[in-house]
Amino acid sequence: RKVLYSRLGVVTLLIPPLRDRLEDLPLLTRHFIQKYNTLFQMNVRGITPEVLTFFHSYRWPGNIRELEHIIEAAMNVMLDEDMIELRHLPMQYRQSGHYTPAAEKSPLLKDRLFEYEKQCILEALEANGSNISKAAEQLGLSRQSLQYRMKRLGI
Repeated sequence: RKVLYSRLGVVTLLIPPLRDRLEDLPLLTRHFIQKYNTLFQMNVRGITPEVLTFFHSYRWPGNIRELEHIIEAAMNVMLDEDMIELRHLPMQYRQSGHYTPAAEKSPLLKDRLFEYEKQCILEALEANGSNISKAAEQLGLSRQSLQYRMKRLGI
């Protein structure tokens, strides 16, 4: 193990925390949105100015991983919108004192959509003998996207 660490320790990079380099937020945000656009087969263009303001005021204790998780979570609750809005952010961020909700969408709709998506996936899996690749093709999703959705829905 010592030999491995000595070989890996040849070059040491000191990267400041995200809170000390907020100028990287737009670039990192675009990168993660593009990543999850590809993964989820979405077409999100960016974030609203309010979200950018929130990102600049947040302390980022989880650094870049936390930013990625926030964007991933926001894109998971989006329907046909093309911009991430404050209302898409996970609840713990909206309750952090930096965000005051105006009019939230009915949770009933969200619950219904969750159940409908689950039902559609289960039907596609059943129709294709539990073959994930075939079910994904039937649903117009990539295999990876379907697997992610199945995990999120508890299938």
